[in-house]
Amino acid sequence: MRPFVTAFALMQLVFAINAWAGVGTIQSVLGEARISQRSGLERPAQKGVQLQEGDTIVTAANANVQIRMIDEAMIWMKPQSQLVIDKYNYSQLDSEQSKNQAALRLVQGGFRTVTGLIGRTNQAQYKVTSPNATIGIRGTDFDAVFVAPAGRSQFGNAAPGTYNRVYAGSTLLSGPSGQVTLNKDEAGFMGLQPGDKPTVLPSIPDFLKSTPAPAAKAESKAPRAMTLIVRLAELDDATSTSSASRGATPLPPVQRISIKDGDLARLSLPSAQIVEFTPRMEGNGVRLEFANARQPANSYAVTLRPGQPTEVTGKGPWSENNVDASSKKGARVERYKTYLSVEDALK
Repeated sequence: MRPFVTAFALMQLVFAINAWAGVGTIQSVLGEARISQRSGLERPAQKGVQLQEGDTIVTAANANVQIRMIDEAMIWMKPQSQLVIDKYNYSQLDSEQSKNQAALRLVQGGFRTVTGLIGRTNQAQYKVTSPNATIGIRGTDFDAVFVAPAGRSQFGNAAPGTYNRVYAGSTLLSGPSGQVTLNKDEAGFMGLQPGDKPTVLPSIPDFLKSTPAPAAKAESKAPRAMTLIVRLAELDDATSTSSASRGATPLPPVQRISIKDGDLARLSLPSAQIVEFTPRMEGNGVRLEFANARQPANSYAVTLRPGQPTEVTGKGPWSENNVDASSKKGARVERYKTYLSVEDALK
């Protein structure tokens, strides 16, 4: 009976950890801001605080908050603003990426965001809503502002409604009566009057011309993120096109893994073994450190630069793992070359 109780307790602990896994971290706070949880509890917004689904972030007058989400998206909240994180799911596993989604609700005020990996891999599931409009994205950098009738003075007495400015990429501003696509250096507006339709503004309003500093300048100590790409190729490239006709096992898919400076990461080898490693950002590159406690001689480190694939066949954790373990006795055994490369996560 005791093993069952222990296993059940462990499952409860795992579910509890997952339920409270953070969806973002506050990087900096200027002025006064607070966080309201779904339970009704409130706490000050401070650097390093983790955010959860259901949290509402509120900024006071002359206050700004910078947030880094789990998919490396960045959010800069403007003064006198209120933003709700209704939903934010992200997994770096290819098999789980269809479930990635983000739903942000702007109650008042505004924010600027540079979308992250969700916006790149599952754009249809990334939405920003306001009291009268919805903003969809195509991997972008944009401002969203909702001017309430009672808060017009903050925005130069602009007409009440939702404003959307695009810095890079494009957005889709939608309302009950239609939608409009906004491209780079364009701004759109959706009014509050019945029958109002989203429109492209002839010029960018003054209150949308003042923008926060880029993430790297606003918070230089924030952990840098990159994407590790693992590619496998047959040892004899000349035979790669004929492998299928010989009944060989297909090559595993390319792996793309989000990595962050100093955070433990994992990848799968051809033998289905999972190995752990720690990335260390160095200038414009990254050093990967693979530790092997049982066989220290097989510990391995490699430094990668963006756009420069590096072969690691037979080194470190790949020394005994470039053989297709599924090959049957007597069949041709496939061996693979392994290449690693990296790219900036927000490219």
